[in-house]
Amino acid sequence: MPDSISWSFNAAGSSGGTSKDTGKVAVDAILTAHRTVAKAPAAAEGLKLQLDTPAKVAFLAITSSANDGTVKIKATGTEVAMKGPLILYGDAIGLFATDLTTLTVKNTGTEAAELSILVGLNLV
Repeated sequence: MPDSISWSFNAAGSSGGTSKDTGKVAVDAILTAHRTVAKAPAAAEGLKLQLDTPAKVAFLAITSSANDGTVKIKATGTEVAMKGPLILYGDAIGLFATDLTTLTVKNTGTEAAELSILVGLNLV
């Protein structure tokens, strides 16, 4: 049975400029994961998503409780310092990763961080 992920985005600058939109992404399956990432000096962790074909990923959202750049996510050579949510869908997912088998996560902060991952997949 098909499923969907609803999303909304609302951003506003102090000068009054805004950007907002809402939508829905049709998917066949939804994967969610939550992980506590230990504080420094803990070693980087490999989160095994086992998604070797990002072309089947229609939606990817990663959030961290630490948005100061101390939590870093890496997939296939691209490392992103989390300074807010990472939300990708459609062709933008391929800009982040060509393989989502394992995400490497490290926390250089002084506190543990909560990480949440939401993935929408198309099975064919």
